[in-house]
Amino acid sequence: MPALTKKAGAAAQVYRNTGSFASPTWAAIKCRDVKFSDKPAGMFDASDRTITINTKIPTRYEWKLEFDCIWDASDTGISALVTAAQTNALIDLVCTDDAVATTGTKGLHAEWAIESG
Repeated sequence: MPALTKKAGAAAQVYRNTGSFASPTWAAIKCRDVKFSDKPAGMFDASDRTITINTKIPTRYEWKLEFDCIWDASDTGISALVTAAQTNALIDLVCTDDAVATTGTKGLHAEWAIESG
């Protein structure tokens, strides 16, 4: 099953948690071209004898979040991303399809490892 890379849309936002994981305080990171993928990382053979088709179902997913930032040394969000990349530290981010405080907004909240390139 190929990775399903999705463009999150023009209203997509990435936020950094400046509070705790249990009680987050979200600060927007100035970014653009937000994309995420949900490629299956493990597949289970779910075939049985009652059907003639081999079936596989995903057991885990590999989530990947990509976005571009324009360098601004005064931006604390970008500085936090750079620090996380340089120290191999996890950073608490959420990627949403609209502003985080908007009712009905959906997104992914996780502690992410940063790769720059």
